[in-house]
Amino acid sequence: MKARITSAVSLLVVASLALSACGASVKQTLRSALDSVGAQSTVQMHLTASVSATGAGASSVATYQSILAKLSYDVHEQSANGDAIADAAGKVNSDITVNVSGTPLVHLIEINNTIYVKIDFTALSAFPQIGSSLSSQLPAAQLTFGNRWFEVPSSLVLSYLSASQKSTADSAGQSDIETKLLDAVVKVIESNPYTATSNGFEQTGTLDSLAAGLAPAIAALEHQKATTVGHTPGTYHVALGLDGSVATSGTIGITAPNGGSDMSVSLTATISHNDIAVTAPANATVITPALLKSLGAGGL
Repeated sequence: MKARITSAVSLLVVASLALSACGASVKQTLRSALDSVGAQSTVQMHLTASVSATGAGASSVATYQSILAKLSYDVHEQSANGDAIADAAGKVNSDITVNVSGTPLVHLIEINNTIYVKIDFTALSAFPQIGSSLSSQLPAAQLTFGNRWFEVPSSLVLSYLSASQKSTADSAGQSDIETKLLDAVVKVIESNPYTATSNGFEQTGTLDSLAAGLAPAIAALEHQKATTVGHTPGTYHVALGLDGSVATSGTIGITAPNGGSDMSVSLTATISHNDIAVTAPANATVITPALLKSLGAGGL
């Protein structure tokens, strides 16, 4: 379950859009920013999301925003061999947290395919939407499992995976797919104007142009003949923050009609490279098949 930060950034770095600064081509600047994410042995990303709407749907969407406003997602990766993450050949340790108002709800650490997990059920009390039935069960769950580290050995994970799931992914093929999709996005970028900001670039375009640009590449990857894409109403907005050629932030947003309203969804990430190690927690309770059976999970 490698939380490949580079994959997440591939999505966000669409936010680099028409980056033709300093005489560099869009593709060169985009690739440089993307490469900067994995150019060191550690990388951290902080992610937040938001949603809003106008018109008749504004009040219902506000409920979702009240939830998203409390949620954030942190990813910290470190190469296992000390090399740059891009050169680590997939040997990357990960530290992931899902936060509620800054308090970790779920904390996951993966080191050498061994997973460590800790859950703080009390964080869920920040959401009145969970209802009284679930809320009444939180104290018992917290007492039994809360704020305790559990270790899931790689051997146990593998024992529940099918042979196909255990097989190694074709990294070369995956890289080729990502390259083709990126090239398709870049073509869309190059055909639309961009605006320079105080620390980077931003662009707004139509979903029609984005869908039309991606459709041929997706069809080719699926070994199908490209077909004409229907009208996709709405717009996208992307932005990239840079420190020199290093990506420091990215935002991608979509606005589209929804039930008589205009709904907007956006995802924002900040990126840093602090020298922080990903380490295994002490005194974790090891999850064994016998423990799972005793908990009634032996048939998973």
